[in-house]
Amino acid sequence: MTQKVKFHPNVLKQTDDKHSVAFRMPLVEVCGRNRVLIENHLGINGYATEEITVKVRCGCIHVLGCNLRVSKVCKEKLIILGRIDSVRFCGRE
Repeated sequence: MTQKVKFHPNVLKQTDDKHSVAFRMPLVEVCGRNRVLIENHLGINGYATEEITVKVRCGCIHVLGCNLRVSKVCKEKLIILGRIDSVRFCGRE
C-alpha cells in the first residue's frame, strides 16, 4: 500500500536551485569549514569576526566561527570566509 506524504506549504519537495530562486527562499551552501555561500539574502544584520547574521526572507541565518569575513556581497549572493563552527537558522515566529 502506498502512503501519501503531506508537506507543509513552506517545504519544497525538491531542493534544486530553480525552486529556491523561484520562491526567493534562502539557499545556504557550506563548503568544508572555511566557506559559506548564502543566496537570496536581504542584507547583513550583524557583523563581527566571530558571528555574522544575515537577513533572509523567512528569518535570519547566523554563521558562527573565528576570523569570519565577508568575501563577496552582491544583490543575490553573499560569501563568508573564515573558520566556520556552525550555521544556524532562526525563522520568524
